[in-house]
Amino acid sequence: MISRLEELEASLESQEEFVSKIEGLVGLREGIRTVGLETEQPVKSGTQLVALDLSQWKKNTEIFNDTALKAVSLKTIDLEGEVEEVRDRLERVYHFNRDADYFWSSLPTLWPVRGWVTSNFGMRRQPLTGQIRLHAGLDIASPKGSPVHAPGDGVVTFAGRKGSLGQSVIIDHGYGIASVYGHGSKVFVKRGDTVRRGQLIASVGSTGSSTGSHLHYEIRVGDIPVDPSKYILE
Repeated sequence: MISRLEELEASLESQEEFVSKIEGLVGLREGIRTVGLETEQPVKSGTQLVALDLSQWKKNTEIFNDTALKAVSLKTIDLEGEVEEVRDRLERVYHFNRDADYFWSSLPTLWPVRGWVTSNFGMRRQPLTGQIRLHAGLDIASPKGSPVHAPGDGVVTFAGRKGSLGQSVIIDHGYGIASVYGHGSKVFVKRGDTVRRGQLIASVGSTGSSTGSHLHYEIRVGDIPVDPSKYILE
């Protein structure tokens, strides 16, 4: 029973982190949304669990008495309350946008390729020039020819060779959000194509200014690069 409660608590903590992340995507930062000059009340972030030293339970089974059972019951009720709260927050954030179904299917929330992140978003020393500048996306190492999939629905606004990015694809997801895929070996879509989440759009390569086979992946909001990992919910 105790181990199961610990598992439930850990799972719930993970779910709360997930909800907080998607709240951030739509502007419900930590459960607070500002509307005009009014600020809504913060969303409750979880009830205080009953103080219960689980380690002592494991060491001494004699502690397992009526009082302890009541504490477990209270803890279970608290967990149930938190589950309901997380469910309410998910419901609220899902319907935050009037076009909820279209909005969520358009957001680039999946990994575009399977591989290893070799360079994160942020300032770094450029491998080819040695200059320190903003790396506007994620570099995901993967074997040449690995499939690149659209992480969300959208319309292709560019497909072809694009300077240092080599063979590239740009997808407009609406809501001011676009995704960029660089250094491909092949491109399987063309400008004007409508793509769906999970659709094959390119294959990994090393075209353009590249030191090895990988995908350069960007997310731009209002044409400003942002950290793609903030959008990945998978």
